[in-house]
Amino acid sequence: MRNSRIKAAIFDFDDTLVDTQGFFFHHLHMTLVSMYGIDYHSAWMATAKKCYYENLPFEAIFNETFGESSVDIISKYRQVTADAIIEARRGMLAFVKDLAGQDLRLSILSNRTRMLTHRLKQAGYELDWFEIYQAKKWKPHFSAYDEVLQDLENEGIAAAEILIIGNHPDDYSALPEKYKMASTFIAFPIDEKAKHAFLTIIEKENQNIEIYEDITELRHHYGRIY
Repeated sequence: MRNSRIKAAIFDFDDTLVDTQGFFFHHLHMTLVSMYGIDYHSAWMATAKKCYYENLPFEAIFNETFGESSVDIISKYRQVTADAIIEARRGMLAFVKDLAGQDLRLSILSNRTRMLTHRLKQAGYELDWFEIYQAKKWKPHFSAYDEVLQDLENEGIAAAEILIIGNHPDDYSALPEKYKMASTFIAFPIDEKAKHAFLTIIEKENQNIEIYEDITELRHHYGRIY
């Protein structure tokens, strides 16, 4: 970690704080089985996974995967998931609780916020731990972080005092160059494909991205943030 006195942390939400990928594909499978039976078109899931990794908006994943049937499938999916409970990523809830107890300024920046507070509470997080921001432009657009970074700057928090935590290369690519250079970016890739993408960024851009398989490694390595 580049700075031993971190004052703020910015978290991505999906697949960083919560296991959205596991939740999504489990319930998508249940949705398709309920509508088409166990032998539903196998290529659908492959297409959905491709779109999911490309970080497309929720509705776009369905549109790209199911075409004209997408409206009905989204409707059924929302029925299937209405009472479903999402889980925090392994070790993340305890880590965030530690940070909140140290009076760090914690934020969430997410492309999707429609169900965010509901899912956040389901996973065991306290809403008052965070300031929540919706990216004005979808990550990796260069303006995605503008609002949260401006607020932190207004509060006198320097780039070198910010920890940024995400799971997808877009979470890093959207950062302004100043923050790529000065802030600490922690990557928790959800799979090997994302891990390889981060390693490629490190090789090509010579950036100090710290990659961890799960949050327990970070807690063991650093202990308290300061």
